[in-house]
Amino acid sequence: MLPSVGEGFPLSVQEAMACGSPALVGAETASGCPEAGGLLLGELTGRPDTAVRWAARLQSLLDSPSTLEGMRSRVAAFAREHWTWERCAGRYAEVLRACMP
Repeated sequence: MLPSVGEGFPLSVQEAMACGSPALVGAETASGCPEAGGLLLGELTGRPDTAVRWAARLQSLLDSPSTLEGMRSRVAAFAREHWTWERCAGRYAEVLRACMP
């Protein structure tokens, strides 16, 4: 669970997902990784009822453990596919090549 705003898409979310843990994050954080689609449990932040809505979402997840359990393998598979060392290094190489004249 990461109810923060303004952090982009932090490594802690990627690490949790790599362990097969579904992540409940703010909508802004979820937008930092649009390819994760429905694998991130996004919730709005920054509104007066934010705490109430997050508490309700957490309670609904606690009341339905099969929801999270059913996501674990898909979340871990997504992380393995998108955040390997090879893929990350390849992305950095693409960025560096694009910067060269």
